[in-house]
Amino acid sequence: MNADQGCVHDSRSELRISYFRFFDAEKLWRRRNSDMSETAFVNWIVKSPRRVGGLFVSILYVLVVAGQNLSHAIPALKDLNTHKTFYSAVPSALQCLALLPPLWQCARIAPPESLRAGHPVAIEACRQFAKCLTALIATWILFYFLIFLSQVNVMHGQEPWVDFLNNLQATFLFACYWTLTAITVSEKDEHGSISLSLVLNFSLWFVLVFHLADLFLSRSGSTSTRFWFQLLSGLAVGVCMGLLVGCLESEYLNAAGTRILTACLYSYAVLQLAYLGFNPPVGSSPSPVERFLEEFATITSLPLKLLLIAFCYWAVQDGRLAFYMERTRALIRDVPDQWKHFSSI
Repeated sequence: MNADQGCVHDSRSELRISYFRFFDAEKLWRRRNSDMSETAFVNWIVKSPRRVGGLFVSILYVLVVAGQNLSHAIPALKDLNTHKTFYSAVPSALQCLALLPPLWQCARIAPPESLRAGHPVAIEACRQFAKCLTALIATWILFYFLIFLSQVNVMHGQEPWVDFLNNLQATFLFACYWTLTAITVSEKDEHGSISLSLVLNFSLWFVLVFHLADLFLSRSGSTSTRFWFQLLSGLAVGVCMGLLVGCLESEYLNAAGTRILTACLYSYAVLQLAYLGFNPPVGSSPSPVERFLEEFATITSLPLKLLLIAFCYWAVQDGRLAFYMERTRALIRDVPDQWKHFSSI
């Protein structure tokens, strides 16, 4: 009997341990899915038909661009070269169409209703960020629409205007970054806050001057002049995107759980240098390296754009971006005093 009782007791103990392990695992799974992590992000994508549709559009885009780049090497795809003018413009058209739904969604996004009464300054900062993100998406659409017009031979001499829209992307990327790193919304008893409108005005004036110089010097048709304008434009977008992604890699947004996402976005920032081989002037022949950079950047551009938009949208909708805004604001305000206290000890 004692042996049997001991066996029963051990069995009950094992069942109890298995029971608690099961619910601990379930609790851990729920926590991972309720917090900002790659798993939660994938679940957030899958739960919405619109977001799943964006995923399928990205896959379709990659297949179309890959088929376009391989049409010379695969016999079955050689017939596409007979419609080269139209087929070369398909990726740009897909970019425009795929970015229209995110433009509409980001124009209407707002943080959770439950946070609005208790955190009005953080909510207003989130609205500023959403407006800058919406302006960035609109600029992307105009950029690829202009490329589409040039590829179907509706427009010529568009290179300075393409640079202009590319530089506008840098402007709105920097505006998104600024809202995440500066106090752009002031309280009644607070002074010295930095106005977002001032930053935008200064940036837009700089872009306008750059565009006028680009228009004037492009008349000469110099290849070296075109190279430097493209290099500066690509660097500007890459640096501004890197600044923005660096802010998204914050502990307030659970950086430890989203490293893969931010690594992909960092790679997109690096790829902005491929703008050097993008949209070459008529009659020019890009080098093999420039052609490879253009093809690789083109095939990854839409998926990475949608990833950046989805990540930012998710952070706003979840309320974590409002938390980031409030805590970062406190850091900006309190760090000078904390440093004085630290250095005096």
